Amino acid sequence: MDIRPIRPGEHKLIGKIIGESFADDPIYQFLLGPQSAITAHATFMAKTVYLEKGFGHIADDHSGCTLWLPPSATAQLSLWQTLTMLPPLLRYSGLRRLIRALPAGDKIESHRPKEPHYYLFAIGTTRDGRRKGLGSKLIEAGLKIADETGMPAYLENSKDENMAFYQRHGFEKIGECFPAKGCPKERLMLRPVQSSMP
Repeated sequence: MDIRPIRPGEHKLIGKIIGESFADDPIYQFLLGPQSAITAHATFMAKTVYLEKGFGHIADDHSGCTLWLPPSATAQLSLWQTLTMLPPLLRYSGLRRLIRALPAGDKIESHRPKEPHYYLFAIGTTRDGRRKGLGSKLIEAGLKIADETGMPAYLENSKDENMAFYQRHGFEKIGECFPAKGCPKERLMLRPVQSSMP
């Protein structure tokens, strides 16, 4: 399975992949609800934040992708961006979920390490892309960039069953957070700077 960097203008494709891959994610289900809402949110974030300030990788057959931010970039939205995002979320998530979802992004952002790091916002594979080693290829492409620049990497993990995958790639759990009242927990994971090979 070949992968390549995401190209400008591919936000709808990225949103579709993440929408499918995160449809059973407990955090997204609690905050946003159905797959249509997750897809709308991921499409918006890819277009507005991650393809503007960051980067990612995608499988050639569109069965998986990642979205990253480099050091010093933030995922926080401006007031205008937040207002622009409201109509699709209101349509797909409903008012009750929207009210509890809006502050969650800032709360999650506040737990990011203070030192410069690469931030993995999302890694996902579609149903057809699972159990083929694609996730490892995708995450390793981003980690290679972090290693080449001598930087740590950070992510939030919403599932216990994913812990072993991230640990195999050098991430260590450094804490937990609850994005909203009653929301399932996020496991905060940091991959320290990797020692350069002699």
